[in-house]
Parts: sequence; C-alpha cells; structure tokens
Amino acid sequence: MSEIVYGEQDIDWYRSPIDPDLLESLNKRSNFKGLIQGGGHLLICAATGSLCFYIWSQVFTWYWLLLFIPALYLHGTVCHFMVNGVHELVHGTVFRSKWLNQLFVHVMAFIGWTNHYAFWASHSEHHKYTLNQPDDQEVILPTTFKFKDIVLSIFINVLAIKPIFFGTMKTATGDFGGEWGRHVMEDKPSHGHTKNWARFILFGHAVIIGLSIWQELWILPLLLCFTPMYGGLLFFLLNNTQHVGLRDSVNDFRLNSRTILLNPIPRFLYWQMNYHIEHHMYAAVPCYNLHKLHKAIKDDLPPCPNGIVATWFQIIGILHRQKEDPNYAYTQQIPQLVKEQEADQSKIEPMLQKDSAPKKKKSIKKVMAKIWQCTVCGFIYNEALGLPEEGLAPGTAWEDIPDDWCCPDCGISKSDFEMKEIKETEIVASENNDTESKKNDTEGNTVAENSVEENPTTESEGKDMSENSSDAIVIVGSGLAAYSVAREFRALNKEKSVTIISRDGGEFYSKPMLSNALSKQQDKEKLTMKTADTYAGEINATIKVRTSVDSINRDAKTLTCGDETIPYGKLVLALGADQIIIPFEGDATDEIIRVNDLDDFDSYHAKLQGEKHVLIIGAGLIGCEFANDLSVAGHKVTVIDLADTALSSLLPADMGNALKDKLSGIGVDFRLGTSVKTVNKNGDAYTCILADGTEINADMVISAIGLRSRTELAANSGLEVNRGIVVDTKLMTGDDSIFALGDCAEVDGSVMLFIMPISFGARAIAQTLNDNPTDVKYPVMPVIVKTPVLPLQIASPKMGVDGEWKVEGEVPNLIGRYFDTSGRLIGFALQGESIKEKMTLVKEMA
Repeated sequence: MSEIVYGEQDIDWYRSPIDPDLLESLNKRSNFKGLIQGGGHLLICAATGSLCFYIWSQVFTWYWLLLFIPALYLHGTVCHFMVNGVHELVHGTVFRSKWLNQLFVHVMAFIGWTNHYAFWASHSEHHKYTLNQPDDQEVILPTTFKFKDIVLSIFINVLAIKPIFFGTMKTATGDFGGEWGRHVMEDKPSHGHTKNWARFILFGHAVIIGLSIWQELWILPLLLCFTPMYGGLLFFLLNNTQHVGLRDSVNDFRLNSRTILLNPIPRFLYWQMNYHIEHHMYAAVPCYNLHKLHKAIKDDLPPCPNGIVATWFQIIGILHRQKEDPNYAYTQQIPQLVKEQEADQSKIEPMLQKDSAPKKKKSIKKVMAKIWQCTVCGFIYNEALGLPEEGLAPGTAWEDIPDDWCCPDCGISKSDFEMKEIKETEIVASENNDTESKKNDTEGNTVAENSVEENPTTESEGKDMSENSSDAIVIVGSGLAAYSVAREFRALNKEKSVTIISRDGGEFYSKPMLSNALSKQQDKEKLTMKTADTYAGEINATIKVRTSVDSINRDAKTLTCGDETIPYGKLVLALGADQIIIPFEGDATDEIIRVNDLDDFDSYHAKLQGEKHVLIIGAGLIGCEFANDLSVAGHKVTVIDLADTALSSLLPADMGNALKDKLSGIGVDFRLGTSVKTVNKNGDAYTCILADGTEINADMVISAIGLRSRTELAANSGLEVNRGIVVDTKLMTGDDSIFALGDCAEVDGSVMLFIMPISFGARAIAQTLNDNPTDVKYPVMPVIVKTPVLPLQIASPKMGVDGEWKVEGEVPNLIGRYFDTSGRLIGFALQGESIKEKMTLVKEMA
C-alpha cells in the first residue's frame, strides 16, 4: 500500500459576500454571551444531574423508577452535547478572555471524555480541506448508518466503551490510532499535551469511581463517568446532519455542508451548529452570532430543511438512493445556479469536477519554515510558501506580515495565530509552462507561449464565459488593485467576461515587497507569484499584456489600444501612480533609478551586483524602507532630504529622529536639511552636488521622492481629476460606467496609496459591478512601515485637518497621537514595542 501524501491541495473556497463591517461586528467575542452559552449548558447539566441524584436518594419504588429513568436519559442527552461545546471552545471564539475558553474546554472535555488537543489537530484539517480527500479524514463520504447504531443511541450504547475508554487508553500511551491519527498528531508540538490529557481523563474518572465505591454513592459514576453510554438519540439526530449525503471534493461549503432550522432548545444544546454552512464559511463568528450571520447571507444559501423530521426525510431519501447508486450525492440548490426548484447541471457540474489537466513536472527544493496556525479556523500559514493571493510572497516571514492582516478563511486578526512548529517544507517549481513563461518574461518578452516577437501585445485567456462584449468588465491596470477587483468580481459572477489590460508583463506580485526584497535575497523571478497566463486561467479572464490604452470613448463605451478597439460595459481604472520626477541639473539625470514596478526592480537589482554605494533622494516612507533594505543587504547608503528628520510628512519630529538614529546605527548616512542640485556622470559612477555645495560620489542614485496618481487617461476623456481621479463612495466617477481604484483614485479628497484601502475598495466595486451598488467603508487602516530596525505603524490624519502631535514614552518605544482642534484622536504613530497598542488606538479612533 502506497503512503498517503497530505497537504498538496490548494482549495480556493467560495464564501458568500458580506459587508466587512458587519463581519467584523459578528466576529466579536463576548464573555457575557459566552457565559450564557457555556455556563448555561453546564448549569442545565448540573440541574439534570441533581434531579437524578434527588430521585435516587428517595425510597426505591417502581414509581420512583419510572421517574429516575427519564431523568437519567435527559441528563445523558444534555451531557452528550459537551462535545459540541468542546468543538466551539477549541475554535477559541466563545469567550473574549482566552483563560475562560481554556477553563470551559477542560471542564467539558473531561465530562465528555474528549481529548480536545487531538480533536483540534484533526478538526483544523477538516476546516481547511472540508471533505476533500485525502486531507480531511475526519468526515468521509458516503456515510452509512447501521440499524444497531440507531437502536443503541436510543437505549444503552455499550459499544461506546471501545472508542471512548479504550481509545483514551491508547492515546495515553502515544498510540493515536491509524494513519490519520499519526498524520495529525505525531511530531506535533501538542503531542505531549494529548497524551497527558488522556492520562488525566483516565485518572480523574478512576478517582470519581473510587470515591463513589468508598462512599457507596454508585450514582456518581453514572452521572459523571458513563454519560456517553446513554441518552444519545438527539445528539445522533443532530450531529449526523452536517455533511451526510452531500458532495465531496468541491470548493463550496454550500455543496458539502448542511444548514437546518431548529427551535431554540435543541439549537442551544447543539451550540448553534445547525448553522453549519455558515460556521464553515466564517469560522471566526462565535456560535451565538451564527443566527445573525445566517440572516445576512441566507439569500446566497441553499434552501434549509425546517426541523429534525424534515431534515431526516431528506437524508433518508439520499441514503436510499445511494444504496442503488453508491456514486450518487445530493446537490444542494445554489441560488446563482438554479431557477426555482431545479438546478442547472450544465452549470453546476463544471464546479464539481477536479482539474483533469496533465500534471506538470516538478523540481523540489526542501527548506525549513515556520508554520503558523489560526486558532479559530485552523488555517495554516507556511512562511516558505507565503500566501500569494493575499500579496504575501513565498518566504515572507511572519513578523513581516502587516499586523492588520487577517486570516483569509475566517477574518480573524493576526494576533489569533500561533506558531505551531518548524518543519521541512518542499518548494515546488514547475519545469515546463510556468518556467518558460517566467523565463520569457524575465528576458523582456511576452508571457504567452504562443506569441511572437513581432507582436508584443499578448492575450492570456481563461475560458470565455460571455459573448456579449457590451456587457463586459474591462480593467485597465494589472497591479494589486486590478487583480483584486477581478478576483472579487469573479467570486460573485462566473458568467460575465472580464478583460484586464496591462502595459507591462501582467505578472502578479506584491508591490510593497519591492522595498525589502534585497535583504530577503529575492529577485524578479522569486517576487513573481503568478504569470499573466496562470492568473488568467485561475480567474477565468482575458489578460492583454504589453498593451497601452490610448483613449476612452465614453459615448461608444470603447477603449482604443493602438489599432485595436475594445468595448466595455463597465470600466475600472486601476492605473496606479508614477514616481515624482524632479528636473535635476547635470548630464546623468536620466540615469536616476525609480523603482515603481517589477520591471524597474529587475533593472535596479541587476545594477546592484557587488557592494555598491547607493544615494537615495528622499527620506520618506519609500526612501527609509529602501535604506533599511539596502544597508542590511550590505550596501553603503546615503539619504538626502530637504526636511530635518526622517518621514517628516508622516511623523512628529521626535519619532522621525528616533527612526533616523536607528537607521544610522546600521550604517545609513543621513544628509538632511539640504537637497540634490546636480547629478553628473563620473565614469561608471555618479557625482552628486548638493544645494550646500557638498559633493557625494555614488555607484547608483535612486529617487524616492513620492508618487503622483496617473490621471491623464481619465482627464483626456473628460472625467474629473484633482490629485487623483475623483470618485464617490462607490468608487464611481462622474460616468456611472467608469470606476477608479488604488493609487490613481481620489476618495473624499484623499488618495490612499496603500494596500488595505485597495482590499476594501475592490470588494465594494465588485458588488457594484454585480448589480448590487455598494458604498466602500474604510475602517482605521494603519500602515506598516517596513523598517525592521525599528518597527513602525502609522495611521495618518486626513490631509488638511488642523491639529497637533503629542508624543509619549521612551525612545525608541514612542507613541504619537494626533488630536484635532476639538481634542479628538484622528491619527497615531507607534514605534518599537509600542506597536502592541495598535488595536487600543484603532478602537479609540473608530
């Protein structure tokens, strides 16, 4: 038998769209609500146990026996659902205080004979790979039930002794039970906790049984130790509705999970897990908020059976059909893909089929990498693999991920991740198509394999979903803003055609990573996460690379690209921004380097071979990030700026000086209060003359003065422009068919030149493009400055608002708060250890 290989799947789960602010509010945990749910369950358990004890203590007659048996059965029913409490508590979502989660999970796990360490090891995989084999073996379909299972759940389940008691004994010895148990437990940090907890359960229940024999209280083991053996009918009927009879090997929780409607009492005992699709989609939402989540997304969910009886009528029908056809699986009716009652199989089936394309040859490299896991939903972040779809390049260290980054599966914050282990990870490199695409791209050619040199305009295409070009979505640009809109829209709409027009190679990469790539030993190839044709296939779009848009005809709704005319239904301008160019004197001003995209970085990287002296013009955010990166990479760095301190436009002077001092400590030479006047060629190097007459010789000159939005295309078409392309809260221009996003857009007087606004804006535009007009709502969005020598986060006050900075703390761990004239906090900056205060200040600003 061949060894099972786990973890090779990359499942792009569909999640019903929801307003980010609403999801944020639903994700909030409450100690009070947690005590109602968890404490209430334990109180009910105590009440039913006390009732049994009271009846047992009375004079034994047949009359009392008739009362004792149903009371005991009720107690067993309540105790059976302890496992559901453990399930929610290991997700860490029940209580705001972690110690309360830990307290309750230990109590409930003990009563329910549940090893919560082993359970979470398996259950986190279940959430990540739900019903996609071999990576989820917690639930395997098709499910079959034997008549004796139902009978035993109604009466006394003596067979429960084997998996519960003897299973716990095996775990206590380090035997985790088969291939799956070994996979999820062996060589994991929780290995020891799992064994010790199993031993504690055995010891604790042995003590209870011993005390009961000593005190002649035989009722105690019945109430505390043997509850898994009786009263299991309701538990059986509810827990087995979650996935049975549905689809496996799909990427949509609406097809592999079942939501049912229940009345409040069983819903409470079941810890709201009747909302099972919702739980899998957004695992960070506490159980007591799932009914609100259901209400918010129910129009995007399949019809829900109402009650236990209706649910089991459906399940029994499915199981009966599976006896005749073992390959049959029930397909729930997804709103986008059905009309009234019948599903259109011609649309559903392609979603259910695995990719049957031939596998590419792979070359494998093994590296050691830290593994981080979401404590709520089990999502895994592997530093070696990164998370390209979230803009995190392979090799991105955990500390380099912005603190405002959230789990892509459940939306919980970075602080809710834990470092689980350091393990060897295989890095896979394609040896055919993708490698050729990257090779061609690196050499400056088109990324498409079938293109020719004579025609630099290339299309990378997914499957065309629509022939109606007048209804097409066209996006100009191929940066994060463009690709985010395309990805968000495609998640909502599988049919409309999407075309992306890129003036460069269309590679998908993280632009913020350009300013710290040297110290991480990354070049263009490593920074490129996906080529244009790879991304086109993933999002089912046409991507035209090395193509420039000359003009927009708003009346005809067309774009002119050289000799080609491209029609659009809706147009999104994601044009980005250009580096500001200052006309210096001298004969080498045209050789000043500006790193604004991947092609720029490639040229910059090529010129940096060997130890160089680099002069950076500008001590702003980009200048300081590049200075930190270059210095760590072993280059001599000089920074010139007219201001008297670093980051003068973003920080108060004390904090700017603290950053300057830290960078100076790693070798960065600051020349402040002056500017560059002349740049002359000096052999293979350059001589720069400053305004104060100082001459500096350098091997390379980089301009990092700032960015200016690209607005010319919009202005020439008659759209309103100011500092950027003027848009409203729907990111719509004065033309209701044209939108703008990212560095080129001006929203409410502000141009937001950072990543987080793009994410929120892309979701809003995607909804509007899908005929659901949506206003973008920006939360407080601190910017992470990539200067590892001194961690720094800034939430800048809105430009033009009067106020003053107030700084406190000791250098370098300073906290700066910006108050407006009314005394309201409207901005902050955090340095060093003070970045831990971010969420406190975010809440204060919000």
